[in-house]
Amino acid sequence: MSKKMMIYLLFALLLIPLVNCSKKPDFKGMDPTSLWEKDQAKIETESGTKHLWSGFSIENDFFIAHKNIAKFVLWKVKEEDKEITFHYLLKGMSVDLLINSKKICRLKPRFQLKPLKINAHLLKGFNFIEFRKRGVSQFKIKSIEFEDPTTTESHHIPKGESITLFHPAGSGTISVRGNGRLHARKVEFNNGEKMISENDIEAGLFSSSQKYSFDFKTLGFLKLSAKTGKFDVINYTFKKRIKKKEKI
Repeated sequence: MSKKMMIYLLFALLLIPLVNCSKKPDFKGMDPTSLWEKDQAKIETESGTKHLWSGFSIENDFFIAHKNIAKFVLWKVKEEDKEITFHYLLKGMSVDLLINSKKICRLKPRFQLKPLKINAHLLKGFNFIEFRKRGVSQFKIKSIEFEDPTTTESHHIPKGESITLFHPAGSGTISVRGNGRLHARKVEFNNGEKMISENDIEAGLFSSSQKYSFDFKTLGFLKLSAKTGKFDVINYTFKKRIKKKEKI
């Protein structure tokens, strides 16, 4: 196993308890132990399963802030300065925008969906986009774009790209929609050895939606790669296997 993969695996292990210890997970959407091998270019409700958010609910194609502190998690392949475009509506008092705990600006009340552009420094890996509202302000976001919208790839897994999801022992399912051939590679680690199983998921002519079920007896990861066509993740569930305590 490469040094880079080992670092990612250890980082994912640190995140797993945060997801499973609470009965009501803070973040919703895709499991935070997922790693995307490309930049996320847009946050919107249509691709909500790809994103992680906290303090928002989804209603009528908007992310609506129902808590005074609401966040998104953005994945970046490399560190860089980026222009970010926000489409939001705000009634009431202004909202503070922070990126990775650094205050960027104050969002003023806005009653029409006009784009607001800012420049920000984004880190490699996870970035936290945080909104802090005051009082009973009504704040909702239509989309956040990190590239020129005309060049944004709207599909989660285009041809030639992949996502990797790390897992402890447990079982789950992932549902995708698209057309083409998606390759699933499951790798488990047992006493220093890798156990590998591979499957192809075909979608297209008769059914554009397919479900893939998987089971991990030990720690490992699942890698989904689009060999042909393009795919979107439409549902993802995972249940960690809890060891039964031995009776004394």
